[in-house]
Amino acid sequence: MSTTEATTDHKLIFMTAAECDALLHQVAQGDEDALMALYYATHRMVFSVSYSLLRDVQLSEDAVQDTMLRIWSNAASYRGGEQAKSWICSIARYLSLDILRKRGREISLEAFEDGPVPDGLTTDQDADGRLDLMTGLSRLGREEALAFSLRNIAGLNHLEIARLMEIPYHTVRYRYRTAIS
Repeated sequence: MSTTEATTDHKLIFMTAAECDALLHQVAQGDEDALMALYYATHRMVFSVSYSLLRDVQLSEDAVQDTMLRIWSNAASYRGGEQAKSWICSIARYLSLDILRKRGREISLEAFEDGPVPDGLTTDQDADGRLDLMTGLSRLGREEALAFSLRNIAGLNHLEIARLMEIPYHTVRYRYRTAIS
């Protein structure tokens, strides 16, 4: 996939780990087109990680932007051979947790019941044109929603999630199974 394709399409793009890794190296060299391609390839993943923790659409969108800025400024510290998507998700997770600490508030589940579905959590695969992930995520605890998002949206395996969340492997499996049941 070329950087140009990703920047002109502006749709959800699936990117392999190797392509994501290559884009991060280009971003480290100061390539703005590579950052834009990386954004379009990962914004849904980053949004879902942030939303699973923040439970607020606007704060999650802010976290996506902050994550991209952090990637831009710290891409040179990315070591090749790491899982690029894990590195990006860890940035999103830590920034979201920082937002939670700064806000010092909990958002109730009732705030989500009749709200619109954020674009970051929809897809055109449903017969009605939208797949509502927000409702499902809002019914889960933060840690279960994060495990679900990292596994199903980011495509990380349980071991990668355990390393990212800094918890035991079996805890990740438990949280994921709780989320899907």
